[in-house]
Amino acid sequence: REFIGDLQYGVVVPEHPLPEKATLLSASCHIRFLPDVNFNTLKDTNGDPRPPSDAPYIEIRGWDNTGATRGLSGSYGVDTSTNADSSTNEFSSDTALATIQVISINDPVEVQISGAGETFSTMFVEDQPFVRIVDPNATLLTDTDNARLQWARVTVENPSDPFTELIDLVLLPNVSIEVGPRNLSAAGYNTSTAVVAIGNLTEEVELVYDVYNGSSNSSWSSLTLRSLSENGTRVEVFQLLLQSSAYFNLHSEPDNSTRHVLFEVDDGEDTSTALTTVYYQLLVENHPILTNFRQEFDFTEGQSSPVPLVSDNLTLTDLDHQEFFFMSSAVIAISPVPLQDNETVSVNLSSVPPQYSINQTYHPSRGELAIVGEAPINIYQAILRTAEYHNTVDEPSPDTRNVSLFVTDSNGLDSNEVIVVINIILVNDKAPLVSVSSEAFVFVERSGPVPISQGLEVSDPDSGTFLLSNMTFELNVLDGESELLNVTTYGNVSSYFENGTLLLTGPASIAEFQQTISTLSYDNNAQEPAPFTREIAV
Repeated sequence: REFIGDLQYGVVVPEHPLPEKATLLSASCHIRFLPDVNFNTLKDTNGDPRPPSDAPYIEIRGWDNTGATRGLSGSYGVDTSTNADSSTNEFSSDTALATIQVISINDPVEVQISGAGETFSTMFVEDQPFVRIVDPNATLLTDTDNARLQWARVTVENPSDPFTELIDLVLLPNVSIEVGPRNLSAAGYNTSTAVVAIGNLTEEVELVYDVYNGSSNSSWSSLTLRSLSENGTRVEVFQLLLQSSAYFNLHSEPDNSTRHVLFEVDDGEDTSTALTTVYYQLLVENHPILTNFRQEFDFTEGQSSPVPLVSDNLTLTDLDHQEFFFMSSAVIAISPVPLQDNETVSVNLSSVPPQYSINQTYHPSRGELAIVGEAPINIYQAILRTAEYHNTVDEPSPDTRNVSLFVTDSNGLDSNEVIVVINIILVNDKAPLVSVSSEAFVFVERSGPVPISQGLEVSDPDSGTFLLSNMTFELNVLDGESELLNVTTYGNVSSYFENGTLLLTGPASIAEFQQTISTLSYDNNAQEPAPFTREIAV
């Protein structure tokens, strides 16, 4: 039967054993020693050595199971201190002490960073400054046999963006933590100190920012919190600092891979861990960038068509992650809008992989080619490089064409607009045309000059503004020098008349020649003009 240390009625019996209140045990009884689960005789929970007086012991006195106590094994509260008759007393006068040494077995720190315990997950959104990597309200450090810890470390185990990922502290509201300036150590680390106040007590902890990959001090993927005391720093201090820990990524376009952040907490004997998973949410925030190295070219009337519209090294880029985000459309537009259907633009879609559904539609009323369908940026770049200009108009207008190109991504963000200037070079390949009235003009003797320009027009089927060199009017003269052809000249037109021939010379515009010939008149000063019809060859 076991009595010392046995639990009866919820208490240890006897609660305060003394020689005057001893427990009697027969030879068949055993003593059970049940110290507190976290008790040891080497050090207390603050890490300080225990004095020898803290060691538990049992005071033993001999009992021969005679006299008044005969057969009372198991009784407690018996006074064994009296020895009235040493020859007949059932208790020995001598005592012995049995000291018990309780060896320390360390209990690691229990690390809780979320309601789920040792794991936590969070989402880092591109361009946000940081994300907390613990639940501050649920983060808890517990060490049943150590009130002080030596160090803690927070590490990004798999950083993917060199020099931009780091762990740092973002202090919580109403928490008294003062972080000092950083200093670069000889080993290449950045160090600082954090002064943490809890109640009336203040403690300092060294902060060590590990250099990324050992190659630069501009970014840190690990933050170590180290006690400045040999005996360690209180658990509560480390807990406050870990509650303030945060993950930063300063990259404008971070890698999309999931990060794992490891927490390590050490009490001087064992290291405990916890793990946070950081997922990424990337943003479509950058406009596509279109660069064309063919900004202007000449197109000559009648040349082979189509012709390349852009350079074969045109580039389409986007700072967003194009492995995740696509282009959705492109527009190529001609200005001014062509008046004829045989002036257009087009692209070649034959090389587009079959998994992408891309179509092109030309809208004549707008002079616009619409390319529609989601595809990666390299597919759209290849498509735009095939852009061609078609012009099979017999006499194209001389206007300069401005062809614009832009691309829109899947989030509706437009690229910059690229302009290609096409200079139309016209060819003077059509002879001028002259039309005259089919009715004869009547000249009355001695009545003065008669206008003969009605129905007389000059034109040029060529498009553009080619200049005329000359016009000749040949009169079949019957009355010699008495017969005259006269005009009033305009602009750069000059006139000369001799022997029935009127010569108009330029170079001058069609309009200037037309204005001049609109004044053409016939006169005959002969006393008796020959009564025959005259003809003028133009």
